[in-house]
Amino acid sequence: MHQGMLVFAQVMAHLPLSTFRRCVAAHRGDHKVQEFSCLDQFFAMAFAQFAVCTYVLIAIVKKRLKLSHSLYEILQILSLTIFETTPINQLLPNPSTNSEPPITPIQGVLL
Repeated sequence: MHQGMLVFAQVMAHLPLSTFRRCVAAHRGDHKVQEFSCLDQFFAMAFAQFAVCTYVLIAIVKKRLKLSHSLYEILQILSLTIFETTPINQLLPNPSTNSEPPITPIQGVLL
């Protein structure tokens, strides 16, 4: 398993912070800000977009591979084995052998 930075942190490491801070200063974005800076807000918004993109990507994979597992189960399995080279179909156990009750998603069906 990868012991370095998380994927989101690796992506955010490419953000040119000096340019970002220069733009914030030019537009006085942090004027009278005490706690939640423009950079913090950007990170929060970027993380939300990253999470939504990941969820939609997994939903597309689920539909194309015709997997019967819930998106939650697939995300849990992939979060533990994201750097594995094993095909997704082999990572997912047979749903009939699962003793836990199925988790009903709060979100509607995407695809």
